Amino acid sequence: MERQPYVTFYDEYGASLTSRHYDDVSGFWQARTYLFLSLGIIPTFLQGRSVLEFGPGTGENATYTDSLKPSRYVLVDGSREILETCSSRLDSSGSSQVEREFHCCLFSEFRTEEQFDVVIAEACIPNQKHPLAVFRHMQSFVRPGGVFILTTVSSASWFSEIVRRLVKVQIASRVTDVDEQLEWLEDRLRPHFSVLNGMARSPRNWILDNLVQPYTGGQLFSIATVLEDLKGGWMLLGGSPRFLQDWRWYKEYSNQAKVTNQQLLEAYYGNVANLLDRRRSPESHGRDSGAQIESWTTSIWERLIHQESIGEFDLRWVYKEGVELSKLIREVSPLTADSLSEAIRWIKAECPKEELRFFPGWWGRGQQHISIARIG
Repeated sequence: MERQPYVTFYDEYGASLTSRHYDDVSGFWQARTYLFLSLGIIPTFLQGRSVLEFGPGTGENATYTDSLKPSRYVLVDGSREILETCSSRLDSSGSSQVEREFHCCLFSEFRTEEQFDVVIAEACIPNQKHPLAVFRHMQSFVRPGGVFILTTVSSASWFSEIVRRLVKVQIASRVTDVDEQLEWLEDRLRPHFSVLNGMARSPRNWILDNLVQPYTGGQLFSIATVLEDLKGGWMLLGGSPRFLQDWRWYKEYSNQAKVTNQQLLEAYYGNVANLLDRRRSPESHGRDSGAQIESWTTSIWERLIHQESIGEFDLRWVYKEGVELSKLIREVSPLTADSLSEAIRWIKAECPKEELRFFPGWWGRGQQHISIARIG
């Protein structure tokens, strides 16, 4: 049976892999409120509206959406166990005023004639085999005047995780048992997790989901891909982080969607270094530098995933490319360059147990939220 992105792995390891735990529930809800506002959506807008969500996981985020009291809430996931967990959570803690409907199917197989005020797809489009096709399929369910909330991941924003995946490949070349790999990775990466505030799941589950899960055949899905694909009748509404700006007067906006998207692409590539490293002060840089960094990181990611798919563990090529990439990154982010250089040296030495200065604190921006509005 053909492996399906996410679904097969989650069925193997259980619904708990996607679960999140928040000690500060009120803080979590405040964060979701701020996210919606950053996306240009006033939370009360959802009251009495229809919502379609793809990939709700075990329902932690969905409890917030449900609390906003949409009139109708349709949730789609390919894992029956995960969907049942989500259903139980919403039944026990959700609003009695919401009509809910659950569909267990692959995203591409979901069909309905209905269109929705809000469509949500968090952390489920990147790494699909054909993410652009999945995006367009989901987009088709947004009614005119509606909004599509989604997350994107680029090779640059995810590159710190890609480098940590090299650590997994290094240990996998010597240790075949997955439980032993997990124990070893937890030990070596413990200092990395200690710098993250508000982790909502265990290091073990994070490692399984991001470093062990096979992504063979999948493709990343960046903000640039969305902007390049947007047709007339759609516009970017908001984003988190918010670095995309349009300074034109609103009366100058009509019939210039292509021009607008080109301007937003310029802003995107001028902020790639900020996606690459969350420690960097948020200053823009030249477009060409951003485009080159994204090209390099994409090349490394695609070659690594191909290598994993054929069971090859030789990393000598990435050591050489890592040195060259660090030279390019140094022009816009010296701290990131130091982190990459240290990581390459450490992985090449088979990841000895030692105190590192730069690599543990290096985390990129991971996924980004954006919202697009159907205006035509």
